[in-house]
Amino acid sequence: MRKTRSKAVSILVALTFLLTMVFAFAGPAAAGTTYSVSSAPTVSDTTNQQAGTIYVNMSPLAEYSTALLSLPTGVTLDNVNDVQVATSSSVVANVYPVATTPTGAIKSVRLEVAPSSGIVDTAWVTLAFADVDVDTGYTGDITVTITGLSGQLPDGDVVIATVGPGQVTLAADGMPTLGESGGTVKIKLRESTAGALVTGASLKLKLPAGFEWDDTTLVVKDVTTENSVSTITGTASGRDLTLNVSDTSGKGYYRVEVKVVPTSTAKQGDITVTVLAGTTKNFSPSSLVVAKYGDYGVTVSVDSTPELIAGRYAAKIGTFTIQETLDGSLVAGRAVTMTLPEGAKWVGSSPASAYSSTNGLSLIPSSISKDGRTAKYTVAQGTDTRAGKVTFKDVEVALAVDFAGDLTIEFGGSAGLDEVTATVAKVIAPISASCPDKPAELIIGLADQPAGEILIKESKAGALLYNKRLVVDPGEDVRFDGKPTVTVTEGDLEVKAVEVSGGVLSFTISSDSSEPSTIRISNIKYKVDRTVVYGDVEVAIKGDALDEVNDLDVVGDTNGDGTTDEDDMLFPDNTKAATVVNATVVTPAPTEAAVASTFTVGSTGYTVGGETKTMDVAPFIENGRTYLPVRYAAYAVGVSEDQILWDAATATATFMKGDRVVQFVANTNKMIVNGSAITIDVPIKSVSGRLVVPIRWVGVAFGCTVDWNAETQTVTVTQ
Repeated sequence: MRKTRSKAVSILVALTFLLTMVFAFAGPAAAGTTYSVSSAPTVSDTTNQQAGTIYVNMSPLAEYSTALLSLPTGVTLDNVNDVQVATSSSVVANVYPVATTPTGAIKSVRLEVAPSSGIVDTAWVTLAFADVDVDTGYTGDITVTITGLSGQLPDGDVVIATVGPGQVTLAADGMPTLGESGGTVKIKLRESTAGALVTGASLKLKLPAGFEWDDTTLVVKDVTTENSVSTITGTASGRDLTLNVSDTSGKGYYRVEVKVVPTSTAKQGDITVTVLAGTTKNFSPSSLVVAKYGDYGVTVSVDSTPELIAGRYAAKIGTFTIQETLDGSLVAGRAVTMTLPEGAKWVGSSPASAYSSTNGLSLIPSSISKDGRTAKYTVAQGTDTRAGKVTFKDVEVALAVDFAGDLTIEFGGSAGLDEVTATVAKVIAPISASCPDKPAELIIGLADQPAGEILIKESKAGALLYNKRLVVDPGEDVRFDGKPTVTVTEGDLEVKAVEVSGGVLSFTISSDSSEPSTIRISNIKYKVDRTVVYGDVEVAIKGDALDEVNDLDVVGDTNGDGTTDEDDMLFPDNTKAATVVNATVVTPAPTEAAVASTFTVGSTGYTVGGETKTMDVAPFIENGRTYLPVRYAAYAVGVSEDQILWDAATATATFMKGDRVVQFVANTNKMIVNGSAITIDVPIKSVSGRLVVPIRWVGVAFGCTVDWNAETQTVTVTQ
């Protein structure tokens, strides 16, 4: 059952969502600060530890700001230079010592940040704790406590490191496939903290039966510098390689390179090294795969690449085959993933509904990712030892209406099918749109203005769907003024039910085409809102005649919640099949003039454009801010009566004007602009049953000028 909503709420929700995505409210009031850390390494309880880097994002930065950064008890700095400061362009930042211990060690610093001039839109500061001293016995997180002192630096806590026991981690560096002559494997050893790989430690690495170490090739390198080291040496005897540590100073990152030689009893497949504890107990994992033996491989072939039309819901891609080059190339029990590009999704619970397999190899459907792009399978291998293959056919995908180009599948997963990409279809746009004439010049604030013709051409026969609506939308601030003429000038397409509703043109495809057709839209006239931005009028061509993937009658209940509503649309952010510019807004209307409204503290009388009017609550001053009843504040900034909404349940007043949706929540310091919450310096209040707001913030939200005359106690708002 399809959900329904009131028209006003639907328009508001849709407009708020769109504006949140497209428009950004700029200015000091929108400034927000976040703290994050690049990494929080594990360190030991000794001196000279390198901790993480705090990233302070203050975009935009509008004012001088300060904060106190305090280290926990047991952690100090030798000097203030142990905190290395870097900034983005036009930002000045410094740290200064504040609190010290009796020995002169620093316990806290003060951070000062300021724009070099004006407002800096992209502003960040990094604080690298390059050298911290940790008292012996300290354990747990090293948390920097940030106390905001002024400006845009709020309170916060950031973990820059963790003190704990050291760990030695082993990992394979690469995964070579070895042939009969063997080959070099590489194993990385990494200390989580300095001294984790202690002097005198030993570690034994054991190969599976059928393989031996060639210790004459053993080399140990420092991964960071790629220089050979002598502090770790090794001795090999057949399957066993013992690593001995003679000296380690500081946190290390090493790579052991050594040749593995197969014997006559070697078996094809993974070469798994077992890690046996010598004197080193704090290591992981206990085993790791370092190489493969045999000519393993997987190929993907595609029989054909059909031409598909963007916007289709169940488009069939080309038949493709996944084939092993060696038995076991796809590892049983592991995963194979198939990922479509942005703008494409799998149709159904799995694309594996129609496939064939050989030699016992099969791919068992596992899941589809939440975004619909990645299908996951589990590999199953039968008793047949020969290499197998799996062929997929009649697989269906959904394509966003603005997708174009090669449709590829990226294969991956843990089963051995890595970094393989195959093209399974070519996707073309369903239509193209053009203006054969020079775009007309429009004037802001006027109606009945001629605009250029629009031609809509199908890319192939049947691109426009039968009995579906095609929508031509010039945008929210430019509307069709009257019904234009819609004719088919080429091909056998037919249209009917041409109408303009809400300034948007639409019509039905009453007969689809057997040959590519062209639609001509002529005698176009526009009405231009006075709030429109100067520049091109970009007309969007969209609608169910193009866009099956957002047509609820086609896709149905895609999310399985028992209802069919907007949440089931597959690509709600991709609705335009084409755009065309047929007009340009060049100048304001000749009669356009600034409108000023004046309000006097203590008086219920006010003026708009020189006309005297009366309101029910007089303006007043509190905490240095002039408050006005919310409705009259809206009138002052040019919001019309039908664009003011009041939600009693949430005590929220909503104003809509041009590209702005502004909300004020009673008894809070919150103003919401295009979906983004902004904290203001005084609360929104209720007086005598009326919501009152600080007029300066209303003016800021809508880009109006607010002037204060202290002598006459008068506020003037100019829109």
